[in-house]
Amino acid sequence: MKKTAKRLRAFLLAGVGTLVLTGLSVTAALTPYEHLDQRHCALAHAPATTLAVALDISDPLVVAEPRQVSFSIGQVLASLKKGDRVVALDVAGKPAAEISLLVDQCLPGDDDNIARNAFRRAIVEPIADHLRDVTGHAASAESPLAETMVSLVTDPSVHPLGSKLVVFLVTDGIQNSPLQSAFRRGSQFPKPQGEPLKGVVIKLLLIRNDRDIALQPRAVARLTSWLRAAGAQVVAPEPGWLTLAQSEYRGGKR
Repeated sequence: MKKTAKRLRAFLLAGVGTLVLTGLSVTAALTPYEHLDQRHCALAHAPATTLAVALDISDPLVVAEPRQVSFSIGQVLASLKKGDRVVALDVAGKPAAEISLLVDQCLPGDDDNIARNAFRRAIVEPIADHLRDVTGHAASAESPLAETMVSLVTDPSVHPLGSKLVVFLVTDGIQNSPLQSAFRRGSQFPKPQGEPLKGVVIKLLLIRNDRDIALQPRAVARLTSWLRAAGAQVVAPEPGWLTLAQSEYRGGKR
């Protein structure tokens, strides 16, 4: 497990850094001087985009596919521009009254080494270190995926007015909470009240859960259907293993 954790951190520091700095070099533009806070966020206005990297650690599966996790985080970070905000959080356990953020920074750009080093220290390294640390965590009793998405959208300190919210959710897609649970026979998501996730983009990176893979096809389908019904734009590329699991499920082998 320690070797996997070290490998994941190395992938993140190398892969994410390369992808993001390359992306910033292409997309960064000269802007008038702005007053910034200690997070490199503009004081006068909300960031154009807020990216929330949400890590489902209800099972420590985020380290099961270190190269894929690293590459995908790098891609989504590289799509941001100078001044966009990045927050990172865990998804596990009972939903708290207030979301606890592991990272809360705006991209300082890559105008010089000071900005590039600030990006690595404030965003890349904390995420990499946290992923290394969760390898030894015990599984959580709950995985409130839907509730966490709603909490992110409705928290003005995370999703201020005028900032487009993009959520990158690393998960096995198995919801497990009083709202709905893939482990309870006949459990269904309740119909959302209105469209609480309207305007939000949710990108799923689906991680294989060998222990509960028989549950994943239906669980992922139900979760994505509920998120869309709640108004979100859901981007959920189907990995090959899920396609095979879906075929087996439909064929009655599970």
